[in-house]
Amino acid sequence: ADDGTEGVELWGECYSIENTDSLDLSESGLTGEIAPEIGNLTNLNYLSLRGNQLTGSIPSEIGNLTNLTNLDLGYNQFTGSISSEIGNLTNLGYLNLGGNQLTGSIPSEIGNLTNLISFYLYYNQLTGSIPSEIGNLTNLTGLDLAINQLTGSIPPEIGNLTNLTVLSLVWNQLTGQIPESICELTNLNWSPDLIDLDYSYLFNNQFCPPYPSCIEDYVGEQDTSNCADLPTTYVPDDNFEQKLIDLGHDDVLDDYVVTENVSALTEINLSSSSIADLTGIEAFTMLTTLYAHNNQLASIDVSANTALIVLFAYTNQLTSLDLSANTALNYLKIHTNQLTTLDVSANTALIDLFAYTNQLTSLDVSANTALTQLWVYANQLTSLDVSANTALTYLHIGDNQLTSMDVSTNTELTLLYVITNQLTALNLSANTALTTLDASSNPDLTCIQVSDISAITSLTLSDWQFLSDVPCQTTSVLSELLTPEVFAIHQNHPNPFNPITQIKYDLPEDALVTINIYDVMGRSIKSLVNSNQSAGYRSIQWNATNNTGQPVSAGLYLYTIQAGDHIHTKKMVLLK
Repeated sequence: ADDGTEGVELWGECYSIENTDSLDLSESGLTGEIAPEIGNLTNLNYLSLRGNQLTGSIPSEIGNLTNLTNLDLGYNQFTGSISSEIGNLTNLGYLNLGGNQLTGSIPSEIGNLTNLISFYLYYNQLTGSIPSEIGNLTNLTGLDLAINQLTGSIPPEIGNLTNLTVLSLVWNQLTGQIPESICELTNLNWSPDLIDLDYSYLFNNQFCPPYPSCIEDYVGEQDTSNCADLPTTYVPDDNFEQKLIDLGHDDVLDDYVVTENVSALTEINLSSSSIADLTGIEAFTMLTTLYAHNNQLASIDVSANTALIVLFAYTNQLTSLDLSANTALNYLKIHTNQLTTLDVSANTALIDLFAYTNQLTSLDVSANTALTQLWVYANQLTSLDVSANTALTYLHIGDNQLTSMDVSTNTELTLLYVITNQLTALNLSANTALTTLDASSNPDLTCIQVSDISAITSLTLSDWQFLSDVPCQTTSVLSELLTPEVFAIHQNHPNPFNPITQIKYDLPEDALVTINIYDVMGRSIKSLVNSNQSAGYRSIQWNATNNTGQPVSAGLYLYTIQAGDHIHTKKMVLLK
């Protein structure tokens, strides 16, 4: 270049790569094609080639100019398609490709240009549909796609562009119903006929009535000859259809919805709508997320919704559910129904499964190796194998009829609820990540083996239960076969502790036992035991709470045990 730096030759001139940040060659009589070397001018933030006679395709190397904030290639004779590399220009605030002969579709990568304020593609020969990604351009104030050959319907995401002051879609071949979301564009001044550039227009397309009320007087001339042929889907439940109307996907309560209006939806929330029949959901073939909870559904057919990743259908009246076609499911919440069986063998991608408060008598989760949360409490399970579910972190299986539970392979568990079962043994020595445990209300479960008592920071046990960091078989043998010869109270362990400690004591004979906790001022803090107990080796835990269940402050505490004529007191230290 003239300044001695490396340059790029364009139309007979050499431009410095390092020092050229603005290039305005508008209306300069330029001809020929844009050389791909233009992509080397990576410091450009302004480029205008407007109003020349340039031909050929727009080179993909334009996508290298990532510092551009303004790109104007309007009113030339460019042909070919718009390169997907246009999506690299994420700093653009102004983009004009209008007044050319461009063909092909608008690339979805246009949705990357979230800083765009003005976007013009008018007067080309573009085909295909308006990409839904247009809804990402929420900073747009001007959008002109007029005089092309665009087809398909307006994507409902158009409603995201609430900053628009000018929108023109005239002289295309757009079809279907105009989405209700267009009424979100409250800054637009509509007109049914061409007035000037400050108005917004929809005329000369093939939009079908009925039109959204906000623009029904401004749609202008439309070719409706094919509207009667639009396929519809039967939706017999009035509450379901009313919800579709409320969401802008339907317009009148007549048991039918235009299939095109719902077939491309990826997410829909139908919760808490008093829906009893979801017939019609089969038309929502692109759904990845379906919220249908808190309704009155006795059945639901999602066999056609094969893209589902999230399904919430809890708090209904479901008695059965076929998920064999929904192999992409990650999150399934179907609790609080009336399910007696549940087959999730095809749902190998499941991460969260919430099926509590049903009537399940068995459940096979051996194929669901990605599970991290399994909530199946309040069923009628007599057994549950979770040996294959090594990623589990939360497991709630309370209120069932389990007599045994093996969690030795579930080493990632942090929360385990086995409350109200019929367990006789529970070995948690392999569950070193466990911090929350509720094993209460298992009448024949006394000793629970853990690797570290102090690691359990949230613990709920019944009065007769205790944790042990040695094998429970040894503890139970001592309790059953040996009777202490003398009364003794042992030092709590661990000590100091936070917030749980265990107190062991030996009863040589049956006695009324009381164990109380006091602070250093002699004030009563907690009554741990006040009951008749038989002779044996005993233990109790204190979780550093007072008689009202509130946590106590750190410091020195005394614990006193009285059994018959025996009274003993020891000290312990709570750390925080």
